[in-house]
Amino acid sequence: MPIHKVISPLTGSIWKIELTVGQAVTAGQSAVILESMKAEFSIDAPVTGIVQEIVLSEGDEVYEDDVIFTIEADD
Repeated sequence: MPIHKVISPLTGSIWKIELTVGQAVTAGQSAVILESMKAEFSIDAPVTGIVQEIVLSEGDEVYEDDVIFTIEADD
């Protein structure tokens, strides 16, 4: 099964992580909330599968193109 790396589309901080390692997620499900320039942005799961790794923690700074988490797809 392919592993998908979910990367940050912008620089900011991790405000909330809405998933855990081993959790089943569906494509489009809200996974992480980023805060940047006083605005909140939802990062959604791009595929249906199982969360394999969460690289960052709530409160961490994140930069554009940083990996936030990985999902093993149900392909």
